[in-house]
Amino acid sequence: MTSPTKMRNRQIYKATQALRSKSVAATLSKRLQEKFNRRSIRVVEGDTVAIKRGEHADVSGKVEKVDVSSGRISVSGIKKEKAKGDKFDVMIHASNVTVTALNLKDQKRRDKIGAVDEYEAEAPELRDDARPATTTATGGGAAAAATLQKDYDDDDDIEEIMMDDDAVDDDIEKIMMDDDAVDDDIEKMMMDDDAVDDDIEKMMMDKDMDDNTDDEQNKGADANEHANTPDEDKTNADNSSSSSSSSSSNMQADKTESNGPRSES
Repeated sequence: MTSPTKMRNRQIYKATQALRSKSVAATLSKRLQEKFNRRSIRVVEGDTVAIKRGEHADVSGKVEKVDVSSGRISVSGIKKEKAKGDKFDVMIHASNVTVTALNLKDQKRRDKIGAVDEYEAEAPELRDDARPATTTATGGGAAAAATLQKDYDDDDDIEEIMMDDDAVDDDIEKIMMDDDAVDDDIEKMMMDDDAVDDDIEKMMMDKDMDDNTDDEQNKGADANEHANTPDEDKTNADNSSSSSSSSSSNMQADKTESNGPRSES
């Protein structure tokens, strides 16, 4: 005999596309249950839901995507980030959400749930951009009106929180843009420093070339000086020999003069 679990799994995984589409249903809020006299409804894109279980509990947003094969939906504002920085939608099972506002743009859906044809005029609370005013009543109607007002206040708080989150995201994006500008300035300064270093290196190379040129000129002058030294020595020798010869001639003349008077006496 087949166990109930296997039978249930067989019905789930072998269900037709029509049955899978019907199974993507969620519970209506108390306000919508009282208005349309039904407990749940098939979730479509554009419905506003509030997550009641799981990691993202107490978060509200519009349905952006419906996956019929898995029975899951993606809610605006709920995303996760990959290791590379890319973001992707978090798929949440339809049984974990509560529908707080309906998308009644489809005429067939309005007829099915018993909504009025001119929903924008007669039922502004079902529109994306409007909500009904609080009605005054007595007895049980007063309690229902108080409950409705509380639901509207909660929706206002959620919308305000989402707007604050958007403002925070804008501030973070602005800070990141400022950081990018600072990085660009730092990179520009580093490039300027590199250019200054290149100029200094070029000046040092020019100075080394000038020093080498001066050394070569000094070496050439020393070589010329050494080449002229033998001629100067020869000239000095000739001068010294002439000086010695003249001195010997003078000495001989003096001797002759001294010997002359002695012979006469």
